[in-house]
Amino acid sequence: MTVLTFKVKGGNLIRTDMNRLVSYTRNNAVAKFELNEEWASISPVVAQFRKNDECCYDVFVENCMCAIPWEVLEGKGTLYVSVMGGDLITTNSVNISVIDTGIIGGLIPTTASPSVYKYIVEMAEKIQADYGEMEEFVKNIDSFVEECTNKVNDVTQKGIEAVEEKAEELITFEPITEEEIDGMFK
Repeated sequence: MTVLTFKVKGGNLIRTDMNRLVSYTRNNAVAKFELNEEWASISPVVAQFRKNDECCYDVFVENCMCAIPWEVLEGKGTLYVSVMGGDLITTNSVNISVIDTGIIGGLIPTTASPSVYKYIVEMAEKIQADYGEMEEFVKNIDSFVEECTNKVNDVTQKGIEAVEEKAEELITFEPITEEEIDGMFK
């Protein structure tokens, strides 16, 4: 495996190895970054790879390493590497020569290298799935609240009816006659 090593000090990116990159290398080249204290709390850290001023590939740096996309190794030329951290800090770009291979032709890759955009799509799919679960959860809560409201209303109505019955019992009395009143005071 070809490992390109870099030191990152603030906005400066410095290459620290002498390894050569050969064109048409696939899944066999990685970049390793030694980040200084300025980068300790910055997230995400993304490495950007660009070849011959053409397409640019942004790749998340995890555990201070990332794969070098095979797309930037298709043919000889100059590879430009830079690093970005969150929306806070960027580095200069380092130029690396991609030397020509001795093999003509070769296998055509079937899958693209992982990129920031793949990560964003995966996160969007996860959010969509989570939203579906939350929607079901809210629906269940609405049903539960309605059931509880109905029970409270039912108990309240029964309580009102019981109080009304007792009040009627207490209020309904037969009038006392004068003779009964006179009998109380004798």
